[in-house]
Amino acid sequence: EALAAQRLPGDPTEGYVACLFAARMASLLSSAGLVEVDRVEAEVLPRLPRTEAWVEASATIQRDIDRQTRALRRAPSPTGGQPTAGQRWSRRRDSGRLAR
Repeated sequence: EALAAQRLPGDPTEGYVACLFAARMASLLSSAGLVEVDRVEAEVLPRLPRTEAWVEASATIQRDIDRQTRALRRAPSPTGGQPTAGQRWSRRRDSGRLAR
């Protein structure tokens, strides 16, 4: 709504802004947890303008939401299961310190 009120000049500019916004959302969603993903879906997507450029951007963001949700649901629990990459790195780093 806020962007629609700005009356950006012409479709090329609006398309560019929508595409840039979708790319930034993809970056945000790639590292988001389930709470953040749900929040984007519930609070951000419904507020985007309904023009052609933004409908396309919304569809792209929705695909990113779906992909991240699937990935998070497949990921092992932080309290159990396989260690994360960061945990494995930390163990290797710590074991290297002990060897010195």
